[in-house]
Amino acid sequence: MRLTCKEAARFLKINIVTLWSRTKDGTIPAHRQGRRVLYRESDLLGSIKRIQTNV
Repeated sequence: MRLTCKEAARFLKINIVTLWSRTKDGTIPAHRQGRRVLYRESDLLGSIKRIQTNV
């Protein structure tokens, strides 16, 4: 399932600015569809697991 920026931020319980920052630094992968930036739910879950194991 693909999520918009707002939906992904809500899913991760973070601010949209934080989501953009993590997307730009490569921590959270994003996919472009035209001008839209979309996030796969599976990628978000994988990012959470990677972040938790690094802490």
